[in-house]
Amino acid sequence: MYMAGDAVRRTSPYARAEVLVLLPSLRRGRVSVPRWVRRLLRPSGPAPAGHRRRRHGYRAQSVGWCRVKPLVLDFYCCAGGAARGYQRAGFRVIGVDVVPRPNYCGDEFVQADALDYLKHLRNTAPARISGNPVLIHTSPPCQEANPLTRGTNRANGWGRDHVQYVPETRRLLDQIGLPYVIEQPIGSKVIRRDLMLCMDMFPLDPPRVWRHRDFELSGFEVPQPPHPKHVGRVRGWRHGVRHDGDYVAAYGSGGGKATIAEMRHALGIDWTDVREELTEAIPPAYTEHIGRAFLASRDLARVATGS
Repeated sequence: MYMAGDAVRRTSPYARAEVLVLLPSLRRGRVSVPRWVRRLLRPSGPAPAGHRRRRHGYRAQSVGWCRVKPLVLDFYCCAGGAARGYQRAGFRVIGVDVVPRPNYCGDEFVQADALDYLKHLRNTAPARISGNPVLIHTSPPCQEANPLTRGTNRANGWGRDHVQYVPETRRLLDQIGLPYVIEQPIGSKVIRRDLMLCMDMFPLDPPRVWRHRDFELSGFEVPQPPHPKHVGRVRGWRHGVRHDGDYVAAYGSGGGKATIAEMRHALGIDWTDVREELTEAIPPAYTEHIGRAFLASRDLARVATGS
């Protein structure tokens, strides 16, 4: 690790690239850093309005000019439904998944086992974690606790046994000590329901999905939006009868379930057309809501938006 003044350049066996982190002196208005950092910070052309050129760069009069976006680590990230919401809220996002995710929309992707990566973070002093993350988001696989797995599939002898990752994930997150989010489908009962979100809280034109999700939050709170009453049916076959409605089932195929185009529209996702990724994705509207509330609670909104 190289350190000079208030600039730290860190590398990690899990990092895809070196990460530059500017610490609190940036908010105090002065950046005092070595030459290699000054080259990264110094823009070409004249100084922006409200700044004056100095021999070693600029003295910033606002955080918004030379800002570093707060970092979210996105575990079990899949294609990045959660990542896109945090990006819209003003975060930089690094995703972690055990399999390659070429469609991942976050800023960086690390292929690694989520629990192994969390153990690495637990064993690293918080101040030395690459990128200085401010929040950890996790979406552990939900098949074991899914009501469909426990109900219809189990009753008919379908499917297979699934591993429950939530307890070990939570234990490691508590040991790391950063604010965190654990997401699971509604009704899973394996997490504390601190927040429940539904796509009717973020209206779109039909077709729509419900996609209720529970969130366990640690280290901050998020206001609970009112849950509007659902009007209409989910399109498809039920007990041999075909029903029409403004809602579509964004999982599986056949039986009147959503097409790929309908799933992309209903979820607010436009960067992947892989059905499995759309089936598992969190609508970005959910994590945008969570991310904005987190920034407001930490007074980081100006840093994230550059205002």
